[in-house]
Amino acid sequence: MKTEEKLNPFGACPLPIFDHPQIVLGHGSGGKLSAELIDKVFLSRFRNPLLEKLDDQATLTINGTRLAFTTDSFVVTPIFFPGGDIGTLAINGTVNDLAVGGATPLYLAAAFILEEGLPATELGRVADSMAQAAREAGVQLVTGDTKVVNRGKGDKVFITTTGIGVVERPTQLSASRRRCRRRRSRERAGLASIRTSSGPPGTSRGRLRVLHRTSPARNPGVCRCSYGGRAAPR
Repeated sequence: MKTEEKLNPFGACPLPIFDHPQIVLGHGSGGKLSAELIDKVFLSRFRNPLLEKLDDQATLTINGTRLAFTTDSFVVTPIFFPGGDIGTLAINGTVNDLAVGGATPLYLAAAFILEEGLPATELGRVADSMAQAAREAGVQLVTGDTKVVNRGKGDKVFITTTGIGVVERPTQLSASRRRCRRRRSRERAGLASIRTSSGPPGTSRGRLRVLHRTSPARNPGVCRCSYGGRAAPR
């Protein structure tokens, strides 16, 4: 007995369906759930060639000058830990994101979400750590913002840092380029691969699995090693 296919009277959804009714901690782990969140909620709505690379930073050309631009948020507990604290992490993490794109980090902005009741001495320690880390990295914090939330609505302090740097060398460093080169080298050897990952591009969790042998001429001009398996021009 043939079952009639039910049609959606509202038509097809123009955006990928996000299957999770609520955000869970795993969506911030940098793993498979994070990748799904980025792809179906954010990338689908803000898609553009720069964002599709899913690098730790965007490299922009403005009036002939190449700039690297990045932002990152830091929510760690406890805020002080062996070898550093949330302030050190915020500066060094953003500086690193610029550096891996081939940029010389120059300027940072920082936004602080402070919980009511946070001891002023602890905030001072965090600020001291940030200042020291910035001096060591040769960057300046030039603007920022501060907000205070009710007691119990935060976790002492959350920090978001944004950085900008100059890319002086013509080399283009990108996770998307690395994936394409990896794919092409395997095609030249007669192997086809797909990317299986528990983390987004550019993380150590990503790995390749060889599936079958193929011809280097298969799908000429297209590299299917971009995020989510979508085709990207060579």
